[in-house]
Amino acid sequence: MDTCVIEEEIGFLRSGLSRVIGEIGGECFVGLITFGRYVCVHELGFFGRKNKVYVFNGGKEISKDQILEQMGFFLKKPRPATGVVAGVKRWAFA
Repeated sequence: MDTCVIEEEIGFLRSGLSRVIGEIGGECFVGLITFGRYVCVHELGFFGRKNKVYVFNGGKEISKDQILEQMGFFLKKPRPATGVVAGVKRWAFA
């Protein structure tokens, strides 16, 4: 979602996203990427799960591996899985 648009368009996006998210079941995991001056990766929590946001400088080039490391994917010393990562691991091996 591009956040470098006029306020009216942001309002339309917000209402559309609210409708879609309202129709998603509780077993789904949702991520949202917004970009503007900063790139934000949002993990949207449902039913007691906490929301997380990873923020990256939009003017700085970083590698895919740096992004994965910041988000906790494929670490040599694993952290406890939370958010989308936990959901993917839970459902991938169920």
